[in-house]
Amino acid sequence: MKFIYRYILLIIAIALCSCSRNEAHEAVVDDVDVPISLSCSLQPVTRAYTATQGVQIADGRTISVWCDEHADKTDATNHAGDAVDYVKGWQLTVNSGALSGTNTYYYPKPLDSRIDIYALHGNFNNTITEGTTTWDAFNTALTHTVETDQSATGNLEKSDLLYSVNHNVAKSKNAQTLTFKHLMSKIEIYLLSGSGISQADLQDADVKVEILNTMLTAGITLSKTAATSSTVTASGTIDATTLNAINARKQTDNTATVDIPDPSNPGNTMPVNAYTFAEAIIVPQKFDTNRDGTGTGMELIRITMADNSVRNTSPATFDFQPGKRYVFYVTVNIGGLEITGQITNWADGTTSDVVAM
Repeated sequence: MKFIYRYILLIIAIALCSCSRNEAHEAVVDDVDVPISLSCSLQPVTRAYTATQGVQIADGRTISVWCDEHADKTDATNHAGDAVDYVKGWQLTVNSGALSGTNTYYYPKPLDSRIDIYALHGNFNNTITEGTTTWDAFNTALTHTVETDQSATGNLEKSDLLYSVNHNVAKSKNAQTLTFKHLMSKIEIYLLSGSGISQADLQDADVKVEILNTMLTAGITLSKTAATSSTVTASGTIDATTLNAINARKQTDNTATVDIPDPSNPGNTMPVNAYTFAEAIIVPQKFDTNRDGTGTGMELIRITMADNSVRNTSPATFDFQPGKRYVFYVTVNIGGLEITGQITNWADGTTSDVVAM
């Protein structure tokens, strides 16, 4: 009887050992089946006041992602033999920098697998169907359009064209951070009180700031080599009646004071009320005051005061570049506007020389 009892115990022990080994093997298999996890960021803006999407993509925005299986694991730039469209049009939502979606995708099976990730955000003409839309199909005659009422909730963010390229990404259980580049141009305007105009006049909620006479659509060719190798070409016409006016977003905090670069004293800052700050995203393009052929000039900035009086300005020919932030200091006088400006890299906020308009 004791022999039979010991025999039974031995059989049970062998069975448990077998289960333990199977479970260990399954753990290894699970380690191979690693889900692709992503987060996003924008390079931080190094200044006292951070405007919309200066540091992080706004919550609730949709990011579209394509992945290729990278074949040459020793060379990030060699794409020969890559399995293109390993992941097609993955739709992810931003939440405090994390990206989440309805579906889960996994790295390729081999332990040493690598992928290339192409992620973008924009207001596109082409529809993306997750799991179906290939990269080449999406990029056929692709355009991005900026909204004309960027003061409305979500419209400024919607107008922002962002792209991230990440090559030869190794399999990891940790979230891969996608750093996005801006492919549009950004205009920021600080209203300064001049002759006959008080700071209180500028802080009125009814003051309207508009960007005029820019084309609203961009033809895009996205490069898999690097985000900065992509091409953006302005297209469309300027409507003679509406002047393609873009209603800029104004800050609504009438109490906060922020420090901004002083255009008359480079390297120093000056305090302004946050309510006098406006921002808009435009398509990169050459702004030519004589583009309409009349020789009379085309206005770029229009300020409508609370009493409905209008002031506008026509700077010289100006070349708006992708990924650049153009900071305009607009002094509002009774008789009109005076403008000076700075050109900076939208990505990192590094300032260049002050440019007189």
